[in-house]
Amino acid sequence: MALTKRETDRLENILNNTKGFRDKVARTRNVPDYYRAYLKKVKRRVVEIPVPEQAEPVSCYISEAGNGPQPRPVHINIHGGGFYYGHSEDDDLYCARIAAETEGIVVDIDYALTPMHPFPAAFEQCYAVARWVFQNSGELGVDPEQISMGGQSAGGNLTAAIAIKAVETGDFKLRMQILEYPALDFVTDPVKKSTGHELTEETAERYRAFSVLYTDGDESLTASPYISPAAANDAVAAKLPETLIVTGGKDSLRDEAEAFGLRLVSSGITTTMKRFTRSCHGFTVRMQDEWEASQQFVIDQLKKKRSTQR
Repeated sequence: MALTKRETDRLENILNNTKGFRDKVARTRNVPDYYRAYLKKVKRRVVEIPVPEQAEPVSCYISEAGNGPQPRPVHINIHGGGFYYGHSEDDDLYCARIAAETEGIVVDIDYALTPMHPFPAAFEQCYAVARWVFQNSGELGVDPEQISMGGQSAGGNLTAAIAIKAVETGDFKLRMQILEYPALDFVTDPVKKSTGHELTEETAERYRAFSVLYTDGDESLTASPYISPAAANDAVAAKLPETLIVTGGKDSLRDEAEAFGLRLVSSGITTTMKRFTRSCHGFTVRMQDEWEASQQFVIDQLKKKRSTQR
């Protein structure tokens, strides 16, 4: 049964009343000039991509390097925000840097948000975008062997879920999935996700609100691997693409991400994990803590994998 308006309002109030730290970071940080300059190093445009399962298309921001060898690699990015907060300039900056440094294309998905669009809206949109990139690789000048996908937090969740569905359908094969501090387990209560420090009840309530809004209050959905990728069965896990996992040492999602990575390793999947020990959740794109080192790590891995394919 779908959430009532009263229940939805209560959950939104929790999120709106506990976002002070997020707003403070946005107000007080200093964006380095070299980082902002990446916006001028790429061509940027907006495309509308059809979603067969839905009446409306999904908007994507495409950042494209001006030069480089052909055909080019493409990275599909899915922003974070608990499925509730939308695309921002932070995502534009991150995607521009990835495109410029890899001499390729980044397709950044501006997917539908809760509470108006609970699961499976964002999942269907992001899957449709990935399929579109593969189907239009020739027109885009893209190397179909060099199509990767990645995301942060909720975007990491969607990335992993899409990789799982792609294994099941055979629609396409990602070269790599990049999971940055991903939310992979919606079954376990937030307070039981230990990282060496305890969550406050306020933070736990915030995480629960994200989950309930995404599932529209249907707790039975949380065990689906499309919502909790950690629940993927062994046969599917053994066919997932090469995986890169970035975690923050002070992030409550750290353990579930690293446990997923170890499971992939045991399934024979090439998996690289790096924990940035001084970093909190959201650091890579939100320009906090060890964000510059984390971004460089992702870029180096994308460039390394491209060079091995030449």
